[in-house]
Amino acid sequence: MNRNRVFLPFTLAIIAAIHSPANACATYSAADIASAVANSPYASQSVKNASCTWGGAGKAESSGNTCAATASGGAFGVFQMTPSNLAAQGVTPSQYQNM
Repeated sequence: MNRNRVFLPFTLAIIAAIHSPANACATYSAADIASAVANSPYASQSVKNASCTWGGAGKAESSGNTCAATASGGAFGVFQMTPSNLAAQGVTPSQYQNM
């Protein structure tokens, strides 16, 4: 199974769970991210069981900011998805950041 085909829908579900369009570029706590992971319909049970780790990773990678991007433009969002991860799903970085 292509990891990107599983990870992107999971990541998008996390964004949807914690982010609303009215709160563009919102910043979330590790607990908010962990809760979204634990409740994601796309996450496996083992990922859900590690939701606190995912929450910490999201906070460490992006400070929990849904619009975070590296200075080089190489990674985006809470989990710092790369353009190649996104392109594999037919999504541009701009589209991803506006979800």
